[in-house]
Amino acid sequence: MTTLVLQRDTGSADGESGHSWWVSIKFEEIIVASYGAKDVMLPRAATKLETLLAEGAVARDVKEYPDVGHSFMNDFPTPSVFQFVERIAGLAYSEPEAEDAWRRILVFFGEHLR
Repeated sequence: MTTLVLQRDTGSADGESGHSWWVSIKFEEIIVASYGAKDVMLPRAATKLETLLAEGAVARDVKEYPDVGHSFMNDFPTPSVFQFVERIAGLAYSEPEAEDAWRRILVFFGEHLR
């Protein structure tokens, strides 16, 4: 098991340091992660996670999809009242990326959980 500590500094645009949070995560030996590059809530998350997992020698498959945002794997209907917010926030299902992510999950776990 590998323990990693993640930090996020929410500093302001003028360089002043803002709030920070620390999270200690215990990973088993494997992890699969899929991120959308257009996700404004998790900027550069794939790169950051890849770096941390490499330091802990965790078997992994981390990928960032360049043309999608947050929730790109969620294929469920959004109530009409929220669809405007969904479009503005970039929260949208994308079948090609979702299918690739599911394929990666199944292949990776098939290789590592036998």
